[in-house]
Amino acid sequence: RDALAALGFAAYVLIVCTLTGLLGVFVHTEAGAIRQRDAEHVLTYFQQTMQLKLHNEASPVSRLSSALEVDPDDESWLPRVANDLLEREEIAYVAYVRDETMAYAYPEDAFGDSVGADLATFSYVYTLAKVTDGFVVEGPVELSNGASAFLFIEPVDVDGAYRGEMVVGVRASYVVEQLNLASLEEAGYRYELWAVSPQDGSKDVIAASEGGHDFSHAVKASFNMPTQWTLSIMPEQGWVPQGWLWFIAAGVIATQALA
Repeated sequence: RDALAALGFAAYVLIVCTLTGLLGVFVHTEAGAIRQRDAEHVLTYFQQTMQLKLHNEASPVSRLSSALEVDPDDESWLPRVANDLLEREEIAYVAYVRDETMAYAYPEDAFGDSVGADLATFSYVYTLAKVTDGFVVEGPVELSNGASAFLFIEPVDVDGAYRGEMVVGVRASYVVEQLNLASLEEAGYRYELWAVSPQDGSKDVIAASEGGHDFSHAVKASFNMPTQWTLSIMPEQGWVPQGWLWFIAAGVIATQALA
């Protein structure tokens, strides 16, 4: 009889330990899932905001392209406008490719020798803008004068046909600042923003939190510019913070004790 009672008690303890252990695993998993859903909401908002900023705020290239489409034969205003833009601290480069030949490149003392060069002699991103007939962003790239910049390229289409493309190089530090990635860290997230290189398909890291973190378990969102850009974020303290683990463990132990 004593042996049966001991066996029954052991079975009871085993069942309680198993159930409370499963409860702990469930709470741990659910806590991580809740934080992941929160991060996905943040990520969706941030991705959409970044795309809007890249298209509308970070560069004046679309306005220049639209002006050329109104009267493509009138380029007389372009040198003046280009030099006015270069007075802005964030603008490093302004160029116009007419058909497939570089027609203007400013500042002239740094890029004037590229005038007359064929489209194929430049970074593939120039050709990509023609092939896709759409807005393209690449960066950061090192310009021939050593400046680090993002290239914003917008085709000039006249009557539905490619006529050329406007190019504006915006200093990399300014673009990254406009994307406001630092606000992710203020919200408690580490981040990594990277793009697929149009040259060779490799991974080009645009900006990332300091420390070289592993983002294999981060939530990710990708969008096209038209090369694929990917933003990854994860909580600084992990999906389930250490303090939460202690709390869950204490809850499991307390449940077992009460049982």
